[in-house]
Amino acid sequence: MMPTLTNIYYLSISIALVVIIILALVNIFKSERNRQMQLTIDHLKNSLDQMDEQAKLIVRTDLELNKIQEELDKKISELYTLQELSRAFTTTLDEREIFNQIKTEHIEELGMQRALGFIWQEKEQRFLLCLALGYLQKDLDNIMTEIDTDAETYLKLIKEGKTISSRGTETELISEQEIKRKFEVKAFCISPILPKEGAHGFLFVGTTSDDVPITEGDEELITILANSIGQALE
Repeated sequence: MMPTLTNIYYLSISIALVVIIILALVNIFKSERNRQMQLTIDHLKNSLDQMDEQAKLIVRTDLELNKIQEELDKKISELYTLQELSRAFTTTLDEREIFNQIKTEHIEELGMQRALGFIWQEKEQRFLLCLALGYLQKDLDNIMTEIDTDAETYLKLIKEGKTISSRGTETELISEQEIKRKFEVKAFCISPILPKEGAHGFLFVGTTSDDVPITEGDEELITILANSIGQALE
């Protein structure tokens, strides 16, 4: 029996519907597969981001630990230098020889490039330069002229009995910029030398680089050094 046109029509419609359903299912399957792949990609990306942050954290921590270790090594070296100088001071009773124990390498170990030591001479009414490191003679001549001209200020500075520096521990007697200009430094620390008996004075140290600031630790070290000189002068 030959199929009628109606049967053929309905058969075509059925086949078309089946094809449409199959294509819809395939499309749904692809969409779900794409969604799962995108979720996997996002998960991998998040994992990589977390790993990247962890790597950055590890690097930062390592750098911080290295910095701390360097600071500890520097502090140990500085304390060793102070101990070495304190022992050297006890080997002489001569005032000038006490200052001669301080060498350029000692100042460099303390992170400085320049140092000056002055003792007040009551009889001559002027400061005596007992230590000079890191300066040319012409620079020293200019500095001594400045010191002689403004001796009263430095006597008052000694009388205050405190260490001052470019870190912020200033004095009303003289400005930070004025000290930098007079002593030709970028940063500085001045600590009084105060023996219980005998002539007083002050110790000056400074840096010649903008990249080497004075820290609180530097102030403490220079104060200790000045006190050691004062004890030796007794």
